[in-house]
Amino acid sequence: MERKKFSRWSADDVEQTFFLKQHKMLPSLQAWLSSAAPINEHERTTLRELQEQLQRHVSDWNEEELKIKCIGPILLLAQLQGENYNTFFERDLSAEIGGIMVSGTVDLLLAEGRRAPHKTYFSLHEYKKERHSANDPLGQVLIALLAAQTINNDGQTLYGCYVVGRNWFFITLDGKDYAESLAYDATQDDILDIYRIIKSLKTIVEERLHRESLSSAKGSTNV
Repeated sequence: MERKKFSRWSADDVEQTFFLKQHKMLPSLQAWLSSAAPINEHERTTLRELQEQLQRHVSDWNEEELKIKCIGPILLLAQLQGENYNTFFERDLSAEIGGIMVSGTVDLLLAEGRRAPHKTYFSLHEYKKERHSANDPLGQVLIALLAAQTINNDGQTLYGCYVVGRNWFFITLDGKDYAESLAYDATQDDILDIYRIIKSLKTIVEERLHRESLSSAKGSTNV
């Protein structure tokens, strides 16, 4: 069986190998980008402070500095965790897709589970410097989402994001169809939209878990 790490996949490789089709927009991406999530004064103040730091240092920080000083605080501020789901950093993910074993370490997963990720909902990749970044971040997001799709095996939309310096790009995957947003610049007022989009994942996940709970309960009563 062929084995190939996430880091070796480009977006073109993923499209050609697994017959993915890129769309300018999908309903799932449009709904996510336009979703409402309130931002309180504390959150707004914190985001402005992060924005100012990024404006001063975006050309200087390496991947780890960008992750710890900007991306991590944004994700922690959004409080993407609940009773049955959590965020997981630097976790391994692997799956067999079409006779190819794909695997790699994912920078962040939002997934069902308290201590270890099970069903994945969202994947974030590539804490890259703005210049001289290697690999193909879109390709790595897509192959990780395909791996999660294979593991989940539930036909549900998967959400993804990659970060290149100041720019955030958001992605949804529905079956073999995917769409990617334009760049959101975290050094500008876009940081409020970035946070809103990230924070809305909490509602998306909790609504999905609620539906699954109702479906499971209904199934048990029909037995």
